[in-house]
Amino acid sequence: MTPTMIRISAINHLDGGIETRPDRVRSLDRLDAQLDLLAELDLDVVLSTEGKGWLDDDNQLLGYAAHRLGMNPFVAPAPRHDCNVVIWLRPGRFRDVREHHIVREPFWHGQARVEVSLDGLRERLWLVAAHFSPFVPPIRTAEAYATLELAADGLLVIGGGDFQDDANAEEAPDRSHMDPARRLRYGTPGDPQSPAELFRSAGMVDVAAALDDRQPTAGFVDRAPLRCDRFHLSSRLAHTPRAYRAHPDPDGKLSDHLIIDAELDLTAAI
Repeated sequence: MTPTMIRISAINHLDGGIETRPDRVRSLDRLDAQLDLLAELDLDVVLSTEGKGWLDDDNQLLGYAAHRLGMNPFVAPAPRHDCNVVIWLRPGRFRDVREHHIVREPFWHGQARVEVSLDGLRERLWLVAAHFSPFVPPIRTAEAYATLELAADGLLVIGGGDFQDDANAEEAPDRSHMDPARRLRYGTPGDPQSPAELFRSAGMVDVAAALDDRQPTAGFVDRAPLRCDRFHLSSRLAHTPRAYRAHPDPDGKLSDHLIIDAELDLTAAI
């Protein structure tokens, strides 16, 4: 592997990977299964969303996950719903890590940001973990514009997570069977103010689309699957994607979202 090749994953843990059994005992079986899969992938970066309960009891579960993954967490504590956002980094792979998290508006769940140095890369790299508003499309628009401040500065940016919107109009599912009030939370397919369209208009690259893999990643429980879990790269990283996959979870045992990962060769950005 070249010194500037990185492997990155994004996962929505669904309630922190925790289940409460009928006897009110907390089960970590789903979290353990998630961490087992992530550990097998030999990742440099993991972008975690919905880390519920991880900061309770003096960060007990965050420490547990760090031990299981063998990675260092950088946390944006969520201002709502305890949906904490975490960027995990492999020890020794990145240098001079600086945290720039935003845990206030316009970000509904907060946004995790770190700036790092990587051997073989002359410029600093920005890593962003996003979990956009699940309910209000205009808030997602504001979140997208606030994220684009990084791309507008000409920085090297890798962002990923759950953006809650359709990847583009062509991939939008039929939602006519859904309750109208629930349909509204998704917005209008192809809306030029949706995160996917704003990122595209700003020259950011959708990794899965660039590699022609448009498999849906969520929405299965509503019978209206969408590809809301994505990686977006600033335009200077457009030629770096080498591989992408969405991991199957046919029984929904891991989460209500599929885990995605990608390989990027940042040599192309040097």
